[in-house]
Amino acid sequence: RWILSRFNRVAQQMQEALETYRFHEAAHVVYHFFWGEYCDWYLELIMPRLLSDEREQARTAYGNLISVFEASLRLLSPFMPFITEEIWHALYDGKPALQSIALASYPRVNPGQLDAAAETEMAILQDLIVSVRNIRAELKVEPKQKLAVEIFAGDDVRGLIERNRTALERLANVDGLTFAPSSLAKAGGARSTTRFDVRVLYERKIDAAAEKE
Repeated sequence: RWILSRFNRVAQQMQEALETYRFHEAAHVVYHFFWGEYCDWYLELIMPRLLSDEREQARTAYGNLISVFEASLRLLSPFMPFITEEIWHALYDGKPALQSIALASYPRVNPGQLDAAAETEMAILQDLIVSVRNIRAELKVEPKQKLAVEIFAGDDVRGLIERNRTALERLANVDGLTFAPSSLAKAGGARSTTRFDVRVLYERKIDAAAEKE
C-alpha cells in the first residue's frame, strides 16, 4: 500500500512539474523516491518476505518489487535514458514487447492506489527507526550491538508499532521493546515527537583508570 501510493504520488508530482517545464523539480522528486524510498526503505522492508518459506508470500512481494521497479525505470527514462534502456531490456531478458523504453507509456497517477493513511503510518515508522538510529550514533554504540528500547505512544501508534515490530527490530537493530506508561520526554537520551517518545536502554561501560589517565 505504501510503496504503490508513494509511486503514484510521485508520478502525479512529476506530471505537474513536467507540464510546467520545472525539469529540476521532476528530477529531484524521482531521485528521492527511487533512491530514498524504493532502494533505501522498501527493499530493506520486504527482504524477509522475499526470503520467506511461504512461497506465495514471496511471489507476491517479488511481483510488487519488479512492478514498481519497471515503472520507476520509465519514470527515470527521460533523465537517465541510456542506463534505463539497458536495464529495461535486461529486465525482459532482452525480449521486451517494445523496441525501446522510450516507446513505453509514461507512468501516470492511478488515484485508486493513493493511500494517505499508509503514507502517514509509514512516515511514523520511518521517524521512529531514524530516531533510534540517531540515538545509537550519539551513544557511539557498535553497529552490530542489539539494544532494547522503551517507547511511549498513544494506542493508535502503539498498535502500528506492534504490527511492524519485526521491521523496527531489524532496521534499528533492536532486541527487546517495551512500552512506557507515561511520557519519556524528560528521560535522559530520549527523543520526543508529536507521535511518540523513545529512548534506548543502554549503559556504556567506562574504564575509569583509562579515563583518569
